[in-house]
Amino acid sequence: MKISQPTIPAWPRLGPALRAVGAAGAILLMAGCGGSGGGGSSSILSNPEPLITGFASSAGTIPMGGSANLTATFSNGTGVITPGNLPITSGGMVQVMPTVSTAYTLTVTGSDQSSVTQMTAVGVSPGAGTPAFSLIAGSTTQDGDVNGSALSAQFGNPNGIAADASGNIYLADGGQTGNGGFNNIRLVSSGMVSKLADVNEVWGLALDGSGNLYASCVDNTIREITPGGVVSVLAGTQGVAGSANGTGAAASFNRPTGIALGSQGNLYVADTGNNTIRMVTPAGVVTTLAGTAGVTGSANGTGPAASFNFPLGVAVDGSLDVYVSDAQNNTIRMITPAGVVTTLAGTAGVAGSADGSAASATFDFPVGLALDGAGNLFVVDSNNGNIRMISANGVVSTVFGAAGSAMTSYARQNLSCIAIDPATGSLDISFSSNNGAGILQSGPVAASVAPALSPDQMAFESLALAPNATYGLDWSLPDSGAPVVGTHYLLQDSFSMNASPLTGGPQTVTFSPLASLSATLGIPASQSSPNRYVINGQILVGSGPAWMVTIRYPGSAIQFDYLAADGATIVSSQSRSGFSLNPLSGTNSPAPLVTFYNVIFTNPALTSGSLSWLSGSAYVEYTDTQLNDVYLVYDYNGSTVGNSPNPVAIGTTIAALMGAGGIHSSSDGTTYTLADGTLSVINGVNTFVATNTRPNQLVTAYRTYYEINGNVYTGEVIKAGTVRAGSDTAQYHIGLNLPAEQTFQAGILF
Repeated sequence: MKISQPTIPAWPRLGPALRAVGAAGAILLMAGCGGSGGGGSSSILSNPEPLITGFASSAGTIPMGGSANLTATFSNGTGVITPGNLPITSGGMVQVMPTVSTAYTLTVTGSDQSSVTQMTAVGVSPGAGTPAFSLIAGSTTQDGDVNGSALSAQFGNPNGIAADASGNIYLADGGQTGNGGFNNIRLVSSGMVSKLADVNEVWGLALDGSGNLYASCVDNTIREITPGGVVSVLAGTQGVAGSANGTGAAASFNRPTGIALGSQGNLYVADTGNNTIRMVTPAGVVTTLAGTAGVTGSANGTGPAASFNFPLGVAVDGSLDVYVSDAQNNTIRMITPAGVVTTLAGTAGVAGSADGSAASATFDFPVGLALDGAGNLFVVDSNNGNIRMISANGVVSTVFGAAGSAMTSYARQNLSCIAIDPATGSLDISFSSNNGAGILQSGPVAASVAPALSPDQMAFESLALAPNATYGLDWSLPDSGAPVVGTHYLLQDSFSMNASPLTGGPQTVTFSPLASLSATLGIPASQSSPNRYVINGQILVGSGPAWMVTIRYPGSAIQFDYLAADGATIVSSQSRSGFSLNPLSGTNSPAPLVTFYNVIFTNPALTSGSLSWLSGSAYVEYTDTQLNDVYLVYDYNGSTVGNSPNPVAIGTTIAALMGAGGIHSSSDGTTYTLADGTLSVINGVNTFVATNTRPNQLVTAYRTYYEINGNVYTGEVIKAGTVRAGSDTAQYHIGLNLPAEQTFQAGILF
């Protein structure tokens, strides 16, 4: 949303008006005017430059269905108003009836085709001046911590609010009343209020497409809350104030408030006590997007050169532009993905309630922000007690409550945060009055922000949503000559979702059992044994090779959570992104496919070198990135199943073994000593992690050793952020649909 900053000239005096019908249904009011009647001077320039001396609207904001009069005074040219291409004479008037807030531009073009322009704005309010909100939960006369029927429930000091497409509303109630303190997230659903989770000093809320909530907490943490109410800390440490960037507990905040979720799964946080805007990745990596900790101001600029004064509300659009209510500056700021900060609306240090263009409008302690599907930004203008809107073309209007007036008798007390109902476009606002608190809701106002699939999600679902399925191949085959039974293999598995995670919530699927695609090769034992992981001080067995996986859609991303054999514990989380859907036909095999499968195409003993694709064949190409550190455990020798792998040694420690000559890894060709890595407590056990990566591995990994139950075990760690290669020759992955998989099966020669 990029807004020019015009001036609005004074209202011009008008002569008698004549009514005419103009283009696009506009009503043209042309004021009667006469010439001077005298002769001209020969000294006047033959092509004087056009000049605008006045252009204004009769109203800064009109109700829906209302009209405004645009007047103009200019000389030395012909005037046209856009949008609408409405002709106007100097001293004339045009009546406009916009249905959305609109910025109108007057262009005066001279005889030599030179031109000048000036802009004025008309805001549109759906019922300006009327208290069009109703109380849907809580009370205007009582506060407390009471669940039950929505209009009998009580809240303390609600702030952050979020709404989903099913009509559920989530409220951060970090309040304290005479009844005692309480900090929780409440759920309003089907007219009933219940507690979802206890969250200390919760303030802001953001909701993803899988039903997970993200909370900014004034205790200096950012927390994640699952749909089941399980709370975990994503970043920061409770009670520790600071401004450090880093991962998880290594990062610090200073009373964070507003929070918003971007389409790539990153969170944007108003770190109010630091006067900065922070970004938190899904892996908990925290960086500072704009501002400098401890510096108060209103400067525009890039990154640390910009400054804020008590930032509170945050919103983010599909282009990843971030919007911030800079409360004590009385402005709305915008930050590009590159960290470039500008002032979108309002003037720093000027409090007011004026509507109009973004440059001339004023605010008084703006707090909550919400974006609708048309790019309109709704602002809780707290000290004015009303709701303002900055339209996508930069016009500020008072949507509920007349300019300068509270929209209800109790709204001026403390309007806080705002959310838009994704399905209906209603506005939901948290408030607290002297003795009450709750949620106000409007009728439909905003353009629908019903969730939509991202391009990655659309490509993913084209092969993964039932009745379709995604097929994957796993192989170990020779570069030349025929494959050897017992040594080589070509396997396939598949999965399919019953519903989209966007509308149906997280989907837990079970991969099909491994099957050999070859008529002669079997399934080796090494490929049919499940992986084992160190989780919370114990060894857990994964659910593979017929994996149970929960698939989620955080923002625009696709997250695969691989589960342990218990069907509940997450052992590995991966993000799939960069999807492209590619049809296959004839005998043409695209280069990415040939590169990925390599020997299957290049060894003439395996296929004829080209495949004749069945009708409807297609594949998806994507990147798979590790989201968490995964600690795997392997047998030191031999082969076992279950959660008791063969140890390196029993009744000893890592330090003792490495101090007595080291631990030799034949697969790595290295004898590891304490000098080759770091020994620390990870996942509740003493863990050695090598400094250098393991050689000749498909996925970048580091050798590990663990002390568990008095024994020493070996394994490896794949670190968060690692791009997991799909084959020996490609960093990406390939998924096939059924006709493509059947083409492979029909085309192999073994």
